[in-house]
Amino acid sequence: MGESGGPSRPAAGAETPAVTSVILALGSNLGDRRAHLRRGLRGLEPQVLLEATSRLVESAPWGPVADQPDFLNLVVRARTRLNPGQLLELIRQVEAAEGRTRATPQGPRTLDIDIVFFGDSRVHSPTLRIPHPRWRDRSFVARLVPDVAGVMIDPESGRPLADLATAAPLPSDLTEVVPLRLESGARGLP
Repeated sequence: MGESGGPSRPAAGAETPAVTSVILALGSNLGDRRAHLRRGLRGLEPQVLLEATSRLVESAPWGPVADQPDFLNLVVRARTRLNPGQLLELIRQVEAAEGRTRATPQGPRTLDIDIVFFGDSRVHSPTLRIPHPRWRDRSFVARLVPDVAGVMIDPESGRPLADLATAAPLPSDLTEVVPLRLESGARGLP
């Protein structure tokens, strides 16, 4: 609280970080997959505020490790004041809290959270690529992003992400499952 009893304000010259819309893809194929996804979403709060959640789908594993269980996947649109590096660090903490290990690349995992889009940003660093370089290759991401995109724009094509939606049913490699129930958690941004 400020001296007047009202909310305190940033110091003169200090900038409040901008709120950025992000799209995240989540998956789990070990243990209680629904619980991992639910706790993963809760673990992102309050730094990440959920705005829209896609359908929950089941998909076969993607990549070179074929002998593993199917994934439960969903895509969310959220808002955050974190920068991309801070968001990646938070995601890694949340994944680790759910028992995620990185012993086998593209192997089975309790929780996987990818940053697909971060506003209209493009990031190319050794640890992070935004937009996610394989988002179009993963059918659950490509099919579900338009469901949650709102007014977000693909920074590479300049097209609205919602325009990528089609009226076609889900591809045969995706199966819609009973929705994930999310209890309300913290709803404010830091």
